[in-house]
Amino acid sequence: MLMVSCAYGFNKCTWNSIPMISDVIADPIFDRVFILLNTGYFVGVHQVNVRSLYSRLHGIIPEKQNRRLFYIGLVSSFSLPMIGMFDNRKFVIIHKSFALIFFTSSAFYLSMMAYLKHKHREVLVAQQISETRQARDEDIKKWTASLIFNYQYSKLCTCVVVVLFISVGTLGDSFWLCAVLEWTCVFLYMTLTMLIMSALPCYDQISLSFHVKNRLAVSTGKDVE
Repeated sequence: MLMVSCAYGFNKCTWNSIPMISDVIADPIFDRVFILLNTGYFVGVHQVNVRSLYSRLHGIIPEKQNRRLFYIGLVSSFSLPMIGMFDNRKFVIIHKSFALIFFTSSAFYLSMMAYLKHKHREVLVAQQISETRQARDEDIKKWTASLIFNYQYSKLCTCVVVVLFISVGTLGDSFWLCAVLEWTCVFLYMTLTMLIMSALPCYDQISLSFHVKNRLAVSTGKDVE
């Protein structure tokens, strides 16, 4: 998107003037594409990730904490498409408000997921062993190493997003460094999402939780929430 925007002259691109993501997605060629793709991803994929991580951590961390993180994850799911809905050239305050909500909720949620999965890695790995029943020593080492790496990687992501907020607050979002940090921050957190979801299988937890609730409902004759 950035390369196309610069190549076709939608935005002025020099080493001293790099457009922010908000400037690029406001281009006529990208505005509807951004809304369509991000709505599909965050509503159809990211919210599934949030549900699966909630199920994976169920019974491992306190339920109140798990529910709070679940709701924060949902906020991050729906806030990104809203950034594209409100053009930063016409609806500046609304646009920046949703951008702030998205970056803070996503950064907090993903960093907490990496931290909690690292903190409870022994329980999570033991849970995975009991589910697969054919785990090799190599698999156990791989799962453990992935959880440790993800936590260390999340620290880098946190540092970048903190520097981004400080830079925007002190230098303004028109400064070239802020744009570089913003593009880098999005890339890092998208990568962190992939790493968190691939460290241990999570999607089967949704169907597993669904079947358990169904069995409880059948045995008790009542709906189980």
